[in-house]
Amino acid sequence: MVARVPERQVQQNAGCIIIVTTAEIEGRPVLDYLGIVSGEATMDLSRRRGRIAHLARPGKLAPAKLEQRLSEARCRAVAEMARNARELGATAILAVDLRYTSVQQPDTGDLIIVTASGTAVSV
Repeated sequence: MVARVPERQVQQNAGCIIIVTTAEIEGRPVLDYLGIVSGEATMDLSRRRGRIAHLARPGKLAPAKLEQRLSEARCRAVAEMARNARELGATAILAVDLRYTSVQQPDTGDLIIVTASGTAVSV
């Protein structure tokens, strides 16, 4: 599945950093390896919010809403990873991997953790 993210949001989140899932960028040699960077975002699968969220068993999200919220969480995780890479002086992130972890919370519903990680480099 390809996430549809508004170009303005991508530019704000990632800046001028190149983000790829491959180990190299064709025609752009790596000048310096700066380290591993990551970003995380959490998503509560409960439809209920606020103080009463823990009092009732949460309802399930509609598939379209779930897809939208997963996409938003993925964008937040990638944006945080890009911010961390820029702080190291990186111009690109190679070998980006996205992971999804589900955590069951009996009282409040499930939580999904989205993690983006990769290698910050200068190209």
